Amino acid sequence: MSKSVSGSVSGDNLRASKGSTEIRPKNMIKTVFLPNEQINNLGIELDILKNQLETDKRFYEQEITFLDEEKQRRQNEFWTKSQSDKEKIE
Repeated sequence: MSKSVSGSVSGDNLRASKGSTEIRPKNMIKTVFLPNEQINNLGIELDILKNQLETDKRFYEQEITFLDEEKQRRQNEFWTKSQSDKEKIE
């Protein structure tokens, strides 16, 4: 962070404080330089994370679909085996 001070020093700006003289400008302008490289890097990182989130979301949706289909298949197999076992018992 960088600061620039502007203002004029006059007799009104001199103040005595415990035997010392302090100079205080009437007007002080503070200039803050934003680290553009860091902002750009954060923007790039944000885009990368958004893309990764979308990719992961699609992957997990596919995984859930696969698991639902697997569950249905196993339930059907269980039901078929159960019916077959009932027929054998009777």
